[in-house]
Amino acid sequence: MPKGRWPLYMLFLAAVGLLLAGGVVLYKTRPPAGNTDKELVSVGQGFVRGAIRGELKTTFSGDEETHIERLPDRKFLVAGWVDIMAEDGSTERRTFSCVIYKTDSDLWAGENVAVLPQQL
Repeated sequence: MPKGRWPLYMLFLAAVGLLLAGGVVLYKTRPPAGNTDKELVSVGQGFVRGAIRGELKTTFSGDEETHIERLPDRKFLVAGWVDIMAEDGSTERRTFSCVIYKTDSDLWAGENVAVLPQQL
């Protein structure tokens, strides 16, 4: 290498190294692939359904009335309403929320599942 271009080559190598490091950081911070809003709503509703007695029937809020909030650590808050119907036909509307995330084994997990009476 010519003596005068040595600093230029070092600057070029440093720039390439920084670009590669930035690419790795961007790759690792991207959201999990394939998590559509419909999938997130379905998974959240599944965890909520599991918190309600099996003999009760449920009807959940539609996609347009279900709220999804992205949280840190690749977690998602899913919230909406659920109509709970007893065997005698009585119906009670409640609000629900839960936090869902994928585990290291790529399985869905849920936490903080809440089904509360609606406040008027």
